[in-house]
Amino acid sequence: MPKSKLTVADTLYAKQLYLEKGIPLREIADRFNVSRPTVGEALRRQGLTLRKKTVTPNLFEVTEGVLEVLDGLLLGDGCLHIQRPRGRTPWYVMRQSKAQRPWVDSVRETFCQVGIECSLREVTVNVGLPGALESCSEVVVLQTKCYRDFGPVYSRWYPSHTKRVPTGLKITDRVLAHWFWGDGTFTRRKNGQQLLGFCTHGFTFEEVGLLSDILLSTYGWHCRVNRCKRLQKDGRVVFQPVLRLNRQAEVKELLSVVRPYEPGCFQYKLGVGDPPSRRRRKHERCKEE
Repeated sequence: MPKSKLTVADTLYAKQLYLEKGIPLREIADRFNVSRPTVGEALRRQGLTLRKKTVTPNLFEVTEGVLEVLDGLLLGDGCLHIQRPRGRTPWYVMRQSKAQRPWVDSVRETFCQVGIECSLREVTVNVGLPGALESCSEVVVLQTKCYRDFGPVYSRWYPSHTKRVPTGLKITDRVLAHWFWGDGTFTRRKNGQQLLGFCTHGFTFEEVGLLSDILLSTYGWHCRVNRCKRLQKDGRVVFQPVLRLNRQAEVKELLSVVRPYEPGCFQYKLGVGDPPSRRRRKHERCKEE
């Protein structure tokens, strides 16, 4: 149990620690087994003016560019988190495969330019559904610190603490590019036809229909909202919406819009080469042969 007061000798020694060595009140209190207010009051009686606690403001430079990047990321797998129920300062997290590290690095650089501090780490996770063949995958996790300036973005995208397509969303070229890198798909049929899609499974059919309308009004592209049959972890089969673009002229136009933003790891989404998983399987087959 902490003591209620300091002796004269302890007070003088605490004064020396505080002034000469710059040790904070909390550490001094722990040394003498007293509370922090007890140390503070003892030092004030010695005529000291206590140092004010330095608080780093959790703000960053809100620019149109970083907001566009956030919108594009949140249309995909990016997430803003908040400590409920009283949390007020959200933080951002994105998880991508190790092969997409250049994209994650480019996002980190964009954040750092406006003062958003990020941590970056590589982890190994198990993938696959229960009962199916499970395997390990190396992923890169980017996580920012908590920032109050994320608050308005969180309110737009998480009105009831659940991600929803915000009303009034504007899809610019930069938004489209980060959305496509995160959730876009490229397929080439045997007849040479190119098909594009967006894995919009996390949104409702109504919301994906809204995204289709935005792309039509912004770029004139005619996207289809298809039903995709998916197996959930609990064994249930559900139908979820996916966005498809089939018209060849519009496919080429979309690829030309996002190409300037390509970070160096998504050439396969532009129709050049194979995706990393397919390249790995080909390499494994060659090793077996």
